[in-house]
Amino acid sequence: METRRADGLEIDEDLAFARRSWRVQRASWVGMGVVVVLALAGLLGSGPLSRHAVSLPALLRVEYQRFTRYEAPQTLTVRLEPAATQTAEARVWIDRRYLDDARVEAVTPPPARVEAAGDRLVYAFPISRRGEPVAIVVALQSERIGPVGGGSASRAPPAPRRSGSSSTREAAVESVMRAAAIYGLLLVVFRFTGNRSLGQITTFDFILLLIISEAIQNGMVGNDYSVTNAVLLVLTLVMLDIGLSLVKSRVPIVEKWLEGVPVVIVEHGRPLLDRMRQSRVDVSDVLTAARKLHGLERMDQIKYAILERGGDISIIPAE
Repeated sequence: METRRADGLEIDEDLAFARRSWRVQRASWVGMGVVVVLALAGLLGSGPLSRHAVSLPALLRVEYQRFTRYEAPQTLTVRLEPAATQTAEARVWIDRRYLDDARVEAVTPPPARVEAAGDRLVYAFPISRRGEPVAIVVALQSERIGPVGGGSASRAPPAPRRSGSSSTREAAVESVMRAAAIYGLLLVVFRFTGNRSLGQITTFDFILLLIISEAIQNGMVGNDYSVTNAVLLVLTLVMLDIGLSLVKSRVPIVEKWLEGVPVVIVEHGRPLLDRMRQSRVDVSDVLTAARKLHGLERMDQIKYAILERGGDISIIPAE
């Protein structure tokens, strides 16, 4: 790390590290964009790549999602072909392995009865109009980590079709793990959006923060709204923050990666445009800070402008 003392300015500046940090920021933006694209494609939940179907010819078609999220709603749709609705009652069975790893919220249309038959549950549906296709929709919420196996059929075929999906389950230390995951995510996101984002909170940024807080609330709390869970979450977040501060005080490189380094962006009235561009600071930001802090009117009245670790701009007037 370089300590500058020229012209009375003493500042811990590490331009090599700052440039590496800027490159990592750009790469993280690409990574966040890739995650959003994958989510839209269906690899993180519902979407084109998640939708899948298997069929028993002339009998039924089962449509399901290959990728789901914990407690996110999903549907299992069984479409009975006319050959399966020739009698007054259609019997559809679903493998217990599939249902044991999910919570059934609703079945549409409602079955007349549900029977247990070994490793499967059999749903009996009355058929009012024989010989016509029928769609049966089972609304579910996943409750298991990893692949989920199972099958579904009408009547009792000799070999069931397999289906699979991915989801997450609550563990014994789920509250702690949820809080740690959200804390880590926010730490990474806000660190790699750049220091200037933290120091320049506009009205839109404030609204965005409110939306983010609302979006992550359910992710941390889950279905447990008890006071005990709230206390555990608060204590976990506080202890993570204390622990991280201790690590930063003892490991300088961790502090640099988490807090960044100060960067001189104006020197003797001359804007250092490359540094300003990398830091996403423009001339108007510097002049605004100069007016607010010292009532300066022009760039040549500024001896140094420094983008601090927290995102604020410090101004040292020219003598």
